[in-house]
Amino acid sequence: MTETQMAKSFLTALKSEVRISQSWASYLWDKLKDRLSKGSPHWHSTLTPLTNNVPSLADDYTDTLGVVIEKGEKLAQYSLQSDSTIYTTLNNRFYIGLAKSSSISIGPTQDQLHMVRSNVPFVLTQQGKTHQLELKSAGLQQIKLYSPDELVFEGSDVKTTYDAQTHMYTITRYGDLTTISFTKKAK
Repeated sequence: MTETQMAKSFLTALKSEVRISQSWASYLWDKLKDRLSKGSPHWHSTLTPLTNNVPSLADDYTDTLGVVIEKGEKLAQYSLQSDSTIYTTLNNRFYIGLAKSSSISIGPTQDQLHMVRSNVPFVLTQQGKTHQLELKSAGLQQIKLYSPDELVFEGSDVKTTYDAQTHMYTITRYGDLTTISFTKKAK
């Protein structure tokens, strides 16, 4: 990450706020489910990034806010899940990227494709069976993603390493803005 990229990222982190919300109806529904069932607690909330105070100097990094949720002793044994494009769990902490409002809840980890980290702003979309990963900042670009399925990447200027044991891909590239396409490997 260059000094400029770090400065933009710091501006976003220092000037953003996060609103945590849950409607009364969903709170009461979760409490009712807790009373009726034994086992894991029921809880969910919405995290909303508030980036109005982020200076325009942050550019595309305005939507790169990340937060960490310390699970603590009470929630240590439970998995958290989110509908965010980027998240991971490390050492009893749940990290989540907030490019937009995202829900978070207690529940089994979903085995689905998701970003684990990125050093540049990105947009991940899917068209049919093809994923498009648009990298929105030039320079050194490194992305780590999890996929339960093996993937095939298009493009010759992309260095990809795969850890079959963890199902993690590390994509490294140096250059201008680009879009990387990938699909599930045919069996």
